[in-house]
Amino acid sequence: TSPTLTAPVLGKPASGTHVTTEELLVLDLACRYVKARTLAIDGGCYIGDWTEELLRRFTGVAAFDAAADSLAACRQRNPKASIYHAALWHERAMVKVVSPVKRRTKTARQVKVDPGGDVHAVPLDSLDFLPDLIKLDLEGAEVLALRGARLTLDRAKPVLIVEDTFRRKTFGLKPRDLSRFMAHVGYRMVGCVEPNRVWVPC
Repeated sequence: TSPTLTAPVLGKPASGTHVTTEELLVLDLACRYVKARTLAIDGGCYIGDWTEELLRRFTGVAAFDAAADSLAACRQRNPKASIYHAALWHERAMVKVVSPVKRRTKTARQVKVDPGGDVHAVPLDSLDFLPDLIKLDLEGAEVLALRGARLTLDRAKPVLIVEDTFRRKTFGLKPRDLSRFMAHVGYRMVGCVEPNRVWVPC
């Protein structure tokens, strides 16, 4: 079932990079544990590099990002993907994209809860997806998004690719919060290609 999100995808397509060798390694590792290839979630899709790679391996991909200009590029490159102008979060809220920070070869942008924001933030549990794989690159908000996906993790048992960086501090999160949450929901880490970690159900 497709989620109902009315926020439009606007803006001009951006130019950017391709998936790195390290990212391909972590994706290949994760796919070893995937039992079906029906649906992948690309949380924090940026301009669609990961979305493109996921479409090569899965029948469907649902891609999420809070930045409209990035999504325009993602949609242009990946017309077969379902593209959503929304931030994955632990609760429903309105957020805004805040000042960009340069990181390596791309621009990292974070979201901030703001009643006057123009982007929907939604928990994955509210969207009724049953993904086989979830990839999260949310500039520090990964644990928050996972908290909003507890039921999805329990029902679908997807393989997870989760970025884990110092940007978590922006959201008041600590280094061990990710591993503690994953242990609580019954997941174990099977590999790491910095800064991404691969988690599978125990």
